Amino acid sequence: MKKILVINFGSTSSKLSIFADNKEIRKISVSHTHEELAPFKCINEQLPLREKVVRDSLAEANEDISSFDAIIARAGGTAPISGTYKVNELMIDRLLNRSHVAHVANLCSVVAFKIAAADNIPVFTHSFSRDEMLPITKISGFPGLERKAEGHMENWWAISEMTAKKYNTPYNEMNMIICHMGGGTTMSLHQHGRIVDVIGDTEGAFGPERCGGLPIAYYTDIVLSGKYSNDELHKLIRGKGGMFAYLGTTDGRVVEEKIRLGDKNAEEIYHAMALQEA
Repeated sequence: MKKILVINFGSTSSKLSIFADNKEIRKISVSHTHEELAPFKCINEQLPLREKVVRDSLAEANEDISSFDAIIARAGGTAPISGTYKVNELMIDRLLNRSHVAHVANLCSVVAFKIAAADNIPVFTHSFSRDEMLPITKISGFPGLERKAEGHMENWWAISEMTAKKYNTPYNEMNMIICHMGGGTTMSLHQHGRIVDVIGDTEGAFGPERCGGLPIAYYTDIVLSGKYSNDELHKLIRGKGGMFAYLGTTDGRVVEEKIRLGDKNAEEIYHAMALQEA
């Protein structure tokens, strides 16, 4: 029997799963509030916190790191590679210093590599990042600006695989739309084994912490107003936008409690987010 630890960091959560061969035997999820993460100016500054969460969670569960045969980490910004890879120093450098995307998923392999070092445990990651969009779906409407195949590909593939099993049909014989709803919302169109179209988290529905697609004619006025730096605008779009900008929280449970207590504004914003996602 092989005992495997899986690490998955999201924008507002740290999740761990423990497998005995192919069977999941334990699941751990830790939520992170906006107040907890607000002091960090960039993703890499979260590294000590995320490592501590993993170590503390395993200790509380009486799971010794040395007992694992391997550690699997969410890929993060390793694109354009696709497939299973053993994590090494070059990949760690890429994720920390030269990633194409600033997302906390970049820290999954880094933390896994750090906690595995003392016991020489092998660390692997599997990247699903590949560009299969049709040429016609890349046309944005603005020459020189191309739509990108960027989104939550790990989750899309996991859900598409589950769906294919549910319908007892090979994935490459199915057509489906997969929606990821996390800190941001992304969608993908799957046709016979390929992801041929993508709606990224700056194009479609707003999410708990991301603005989604904005009325561009009015957004350019904000960009040119001089009130915000480029870095501030990026943080407003990803991290301080969406539901958080309206209600001061990214936690749906908090919003649902507000609604239960009669907060009509919270109810309207929550329903607006659901409507856009639908």
